[in-house]
Amino acid sequence: MISGYINSRQDLVDLINGCLLGKVGTLDLFFGNSLISLYVERGLIKGYKLSEEVYQKNKRSVLLYYLSELMDAHQIFFTFKEQKDGDIVGLDEPLPVEELVLQLQLVNTELKSLMEKVITPFASLKVIKNFSDAHLYNGKSVYNLLMESSNLLEEIRKLKKLLQEGYIDIGEFSSIEQHFTSIEIEYILKDVQLDQVNAITVFESLKH
Repeated sequence: MISGYINSRQDLVDLINGCLLGKVGTLDLFFGNSLISLYVERGLIKGYKLSEEVYQKNKRSVLLYYLSELMDAHQIFFTFKEQKDGDIVGLDEPLPVEELVLQLQLVNTELKSLMEKVITPFASLKVIKNFSDAHLYNGKSVYNLLMESSNLLEEIRKLKKLLQEGYIDIGEFSSIEQHFTSIEIEYILKDVQLDQVNAITVFESLKH
């Protein structure tokens, strides 16, 4: 078994590329109270498990979303063991390690930009102007939309565009407990620049 600490984005990229290419086993990543485990077979991510209870359906989007949080994390403890845990959730299609690294960097950048507009992924949306598939967005939280999306990166970009063009806005903030059992509360405002927060919309939402 291999174990150690990583302290930067580049460390994480190097670890994924180094540990997961050409090996068979499970990479465990511990940060705060959370755990992400990746099961790999010679450069292909075959499955994963999370410490949180996540009820959303798209396995790939869930994996990319949670792993993207690690891109800015510090003091991540990792272990790699040449075995498969029994409760690994299998991906519908294996994900190549090289594609995982590229997708993580793109998702991390786009997600930060989206959070500047919605403040927290637990914001529920309201439709302001009608558009195709508007019924899929009205009353839905950003978090659920992202978890259920067939393509996480495309959904993040679509949400940003709909917000920018005034088709949707923040309706209210849903309960965190509705989404999973535990969370580090600091994440809600992480990387949000206060001068870009729409305070009026936030205060109106808190009235509900």
